[in-house]
Amino acid sequence: MVVSPRILCLCFCLAALAAGEAASANPLDQAEVILRVRDGRWVDREATRFAAAYGGDLAAVRGELARVLYRASSFDGIDLGRPALLAWRPGKAPLLAAIPVTDRGKFLGAFGMVERDEPPMVRTGERDGTVIYRQNQPGGEWEYRLLVAGNIAFLARTAEECRRLAVAVGTPAVDPFAPPVELSLRGDGVKAPRLPGADWFAALPSAPLVADEFTTVPGLLPGAWAAIAGQVAALSLTAQSDAQGRMVLGARLAAKPDSVLAAWIGAQRPGTERLAGQLRRPGTAVLVTGRLAFQGQLERWAFDQAEMLRAAAGVRWTDAADGAFRSLCTLIERTGAFAVALERSGPGTLQQWVVEHPRAIEVVQSVAVLAGALRGEDPQIVKLGERSAFSLVNGGSFCIAGDRHAVRVDDLGTKRGAAAAAEVLARLDEPGSLDAAPSLLALWVDVTQAWNVPPPADGVAAEPVFVFGVLRQSGPGQLMCTAEVPLAALGKLLGRLNKTTRND
Repeated sequence: MVVSPRILCLCFCLAALAAGEAASANPLDQAEVILRVRDGRWVDREATRFAAAYGGDLAAVRGELARVLYRASSFDGIDLGRPALLAWRPGKAPLLAAIPVTDRGKFLGAFGMVERDEPPMVRTGERDGTVIYRQNQPGGEWEYRLLVAGNIAFLARTAEECRRLAVAVGTPAVDPFAPPVELSLRGDGVKAPRLPGADWFAALPSAPLVADEFTTVPGLLPGAWAAIAGQVAALSLTAQSDAQGRMVLGARLAAKPDSVLAAWIGAQRPGTERLAGQLRRPGTAVLVTGRLAFQGQLERWAFDQAEMLRAAAGVRWTDAADGAFRSLCTLIERTGAFAVALERSGPGTLQQWVVEHPRAIEVVQSVAVLAGALRGEDPQIVKLGERSAFSLVNGGSFCIAGDRHAVRVDDLGTKRGAAAAAEVLARLDEPGSLDAAPSLLALWVDVTQAWNVPPPADGVAAEPVFVFGVLRQSGPGQLMCTAEVPLAALGKLLGRLNKTTRND
């Protein structure tokens, strides 16, 4: 029997369509947020270490982790030695789960926990070999099905989806080099992620760095992320331990091929800067240094935000303010190395902003006029040593230019901002040590000083806790950010801060 080419082509097309249909049946293909717990024992061990240092209730800490990572009230009935995943997709009943179990009864007794702002997930019965859970949402009731098969609990919208999820997950391969915990974002999960455990961040002290102009224009930074997020193909967040027992947090970004972001990443050149050595002092709490090539992208984005700035400044958005804004947008494209430092060497705080620029005086003038328009005051010309500078009295800011550097110092309660601005400019003329390794951005934080942890009743100062981070390219169109966190020391510091705040 001779098979005609047309029949072969038809069979090929039908097979391709069938394969496409099978692939689309995988519920995980719809997921925009995927949380993978590859080693629950590592999670349990780190939680124990942190809770012991914090001086808190170990059972409560483990219960919180079980809620966020497994949607359970405890680890009871869960096999921490095998991989698990949670995922969220668009639409009703968005949660997907594949959780290994050792005891079905214990697991069902603990499963069903939700985020703090969600309605409870209620177990209502069983049907088709699955356990039924329901959530009353404002738009109507959501129904979930949970199927336990092969000692794995699968959660989806229907029993059939549970079976498809079981096929898709299969027997996960064990990779000894994969991070114990990984959160992957894609699609709308990058633009507006609903991160599991996001409510934990509300319990942390506020960020030590503040920028009055950003708070005056609250939509400015979200607008910046929105402009970038549409060009991001995927974002991955990981947690693991290094040889010294520190926790290493990682964030990897992959830009969409042929996007402006991908081209921008490819044009960056990591460097080693001297600003860190010039600015760091015993009282330095936060120091960020780097050098980026903006390639006109920042200027274009900034011009797009002009209307938002005008609305924030109102009647104070004069021709002078508009000109200063446009001038600054153009000047920023030629910025060399830059740094932001937070110093606590006594009462109050000093914030120092530094950029290398061949036209530093124009940068300083534009910054002073624009900041004054947004804050509602006119910058005053003052004398700092032998140089003229701009002062915003109400905001406690001083802007001064040297031959190669533009400096802004925000005085938050120290009453020595003018002297500090002149001192920073003088230090920039001194040689400084290079950063340890080339990077696009480098972060150094003494968390104890950044959060201004007060001494307890015994008056013994808290030990410094250092966090280091770097941003580098990791491949074509890819960025990798890593941060080293001494978890036990951080837990001890947070425990002390909590007790001091509560006056225990």
